[in-house]
Amino acid sequence: MNIPAFVEVNHSAMVLTCTYAAIALWPFFKKKKKATRRPQGNGSGYAIPFLSNLFFKKDDKADKLSRYFSDEKKIAKVDVAISKLLAGKKPFLSKKYSVSDLAAEVNVPVLYLSGFINRYYKTNFNELINRYRVSHFKTMIRNGEWKNKKLSAIASESGFNNRNTFTASFKRETGKTPSEYVKAVKNDRESNRSLFNDLKKRKIV
Repeated sequence: MNIPAFVEVNHSAMVLTCTYAAIALWPFFKKKKKATRRPQGNGSGYAIPFLSNLFFKKDDKADKLSRYFSDEKKIAKVDVAISKLLAGKKPFLSKKYSVSDLAAEVNVPVLYLSGFINRYYKTNFNELINRYRVSHFKTMIRNGEWKNKKLSAIASESGFNNRNTFTASFKRETGKTPSEYVKAVKNDRESNRSLFNDLKKRKIV
């Protein structure tokens, strides 16, 4: 069967037109497919972890911290240095004491020191320092400082520069407000004094 020449020409033209159209539209379909692909596995779009690691390399701070404190002796050394410094020199009594100051004194980079406190002390720098300040406040109260000073003055001497921060930190650490704590200390003193006087009357002491 002979196909008319004009039919063959139209068929060839149609094939050629479709080919050009496919080439022209290919980037559009490729881009759309890439945009609608759902992430798999770890959310990178690759189901195979190897491909994810190959094309999506991450700067993992947690891994850096682990490498820096990979030696248990180093962890213990930093822990001892922090505790000894804070308990001995009491730098937290300065209201402007910062994590940078602590980092310089224990010879640990600021970034790693913050991570160390978060990971091993389960808290942050501010809360750690405020724990020591609360402890110092309690010591001053037990030593009778409340007799001659206002609680706000004792808090200030302990390193707190904000009343709200002081109250919140104190209650978090002790479960009591500063006033409740002072009242409890007074009651204990009166109870001990009463017990002592009773024993003295009975000539036991």
